[in-house]
Amino acid sequence: KNGLLPAFIGCVVLFVVFLALNAIGAVGMGDVKLMAGVGAFLRWPLALWALAFVLLSGAILSVIYAIASGQLSNVVSNIPAAFKGLFERKQAGDKIELHQMPYALAILIGVGWAVLSRYFELM
Repeated sequence: KNGLLPAFIGCVVLFVVFLALNAIGAVGMGDVKLMAGVGAFLRWPLALWALAFVLLSGAILSVIYAIASGQLSNVVSNIPAAFKGLFERKQAGDKIELHQMPYALAILIGVGWAVLSRYFELM
């Protein structure tokens, strides 16, 4: 439970997942490094729960952000093109308009959610 190995596993798992998200343009490198630190701090297996809650929080916040900015219809219309772009080679002129939001808030909410769920489970 405690020790270097669970911290290392948590760090590597969250780093790899967020590095993959960075490769497709979903998050920035700052988010990748932040989640690696979160994984090391929370350790395995709580880091896995934090990952799930961060991704869920990000999805919810992105919908709220799109509605608040009046861009929901643009975001929804870009979903097929974004998924198609994951599996095809990009051409020089291809550009998908991405809806971007600061992901640190989703990380804060998701990590807090994971920690609180663990805390109340033990009580």
